[in-house]
Amino acid sequence: MSDADIKILMNRHQFHVMPSMYEGYGQVLHEAMSAEQVIITTDAPPMNEIGPVILVPSVSRRPHHAGILHTVTPFGVQVAVRLALQLSAEQIAWHRFGVREQYEREERQFRLNLNDVLKEAEL
Repeated sequence: MSDADIKILMNRHQFHVMPSMYEGYGQVLHEAMSAEQVIITTDAPPMNEIGPVILVPSVSRRPHHAGILHTVTPFGVQVAVRLALQLSAEQIAWHRFGVREQYEREERQFRLNLNDVLKEAEL
């Protein structure tokens, strides 16, 4: 599949299952947030620092370069997906609105910070 096809497919769905072992910036999570998707991800930073999300328990962790790798189990993912499938329409709307609102706040803050950095670089 092309990148464009993957993007279209991702944006057609309301759920985004992303149990991540390791994240720094969280690009994939931000893409899901921008698309107003219900996010299912690992209960570990920085994935559990966004919200609202459905969290999959991290059952173990170990150092990896400058970060930490987290492990989830298939059972943990299954439980989280089942929980997501039981959400009411109102709960889904609340999740979707919440992550999109957070995405927009972070986007605005990023642009402000970037403008500040660019202004300082001009000096």
